[in-house]
Amino acid sequence: MVSVEDKTSEENTPWNFNLPWQDGYSGDHFKSSKWCQLLIKFTKTFDPKEPVITVAANSKILDGLVNWLISVLVLQQHPPKNILVVTQNGGVCSLILTRQIPVHCLEVSLQSLRRRANSAWALMFVRMSVQRILNWLGYDLLSLDTDAVMLKNPIPLIEQNWESADVVGTFGGKFPFELNGKWGFVLCMGTVLIRSTPATGEGWIRLKGLKGGRGPREEERRTNRVHRSIEWQIRWVL
Repeated sequence: MVSVEDKTSEENTPWNFNLPWQDGYSGDHFKSSKWCQLLIKFTKTFDPKEPVITVAANSKILDGLVNWLISVLVLQQHPPKNILVVTQNGGVCSLILTRQIPVHCLEVSLQSLRRRANSAWALMFVRMSVQRILNWLGYDLLSLDTDAVMLKNPIPLIEQNWESADVVGTFGGKFPFELNGKWGFVLCMGTVLIRSTPATGEGWIRLKGLKGGRGPREEERRTNRVHRSIEWQIRWVL
């Protein structure tokens, strides 16, 4: 894992980690790709003291993305920093560039996903791959779905209440059923903060080894199974 404070040797550091899928590749496989190089360029502009906020969208949910961006950039007096839109569909980044929306947009181009370019599974794949890379590079990340509309910047609230937690999230999903029955809830991947720590690094490694399908809820199923032995601390914040 690379320290955010020490970025001088980043380009020469081997990306000796696997992306979080059994049929994925190692980080080094993609390091020289255009989208990875663009991601590295984006990180140079990020405030290392703030988490990177990732929101994923494709052309099917473009209206939802626009609504999300309006709530974050227009309706908030102090918008959060480090916003990264992740997509596998070029039309999303074209819209952001044409409208000059002040966020970064990353189109992840993978040959293996071209047949399912607009599927929910492909979007989930690229989102988690980018998140894995960001965490490995030393950045905390806040992952949000387009329907997780921010009426107020949640980062100060998170820092105030869960400063030392590796993972901070909400619960509202139901998959996998066995853990929902055990815990009474499951971690919702539509709103989750994943800090760059040794514990989450181990979680990403375990995620790579899990078998599963390619359904729209596979991200939620696999991530919760990785955290089946986690010690949850429930604190209600209203």
